[in-house]
Parts: sequence; structure tokens; C-alpha cells
Amino acid sequence: MPCGATPERVRKVPTEPPTGSYRGGMRVGVIHPGAMGTALGALAAADVCWASKYRSRATKERAAKAGFEDHKDFDALADGCDMIISV
Repeated sequence: MPCGATPERVRKVPTEPPTGSYRGGMRVGVIHPGAMGTALGALAAADVCWASKYRSRATKERAAKAGFEDHKDFDALADGCDMIISV
């Protein structure tokens, strides 16, 4: 499977609309919230999450300013999101 995905992490296509989010129910993970990743996340009609482990202080500040939810590491990000975007 690509990018280290395991069968346990691969999600099935939902049969019902998403619920619970303030922006639309979907949770999108952004791997690198640099200038482009932050801009893309800001446009997403979803809750935007990211992983701060091994990231610079500037990146952490940028993601916090954008309102992205920190999942700390990539495993937690993959487990907590419906989709992952890498820019």
C-alpha cells in the first residue's frame, strides 16, 4: 500500500454523509502546512489537522494561526482524518 498505509488504516467509502464538524463533517490532514499547505487547508470545506512532530517553530506558529488542529504525529493524523494532503 502507498505511503505506509496499512489495511487497518484504509477507510471504506462512506455510505452516509459526514457529521459533527463545524465546516462540513470531513477531517483533512495536511502533512506540510507551509505557505502552500496552509493556503490549501484554509480553502478546505473541512476541519483541517496536521502533525507537529519534527516541525519547525515557524510551521507550528503558521498552523496555529490558521486554526489547524494538531494531532502531534503522523500515526495520530492518519487515524484521525478522512483524507491526507501532502503539498
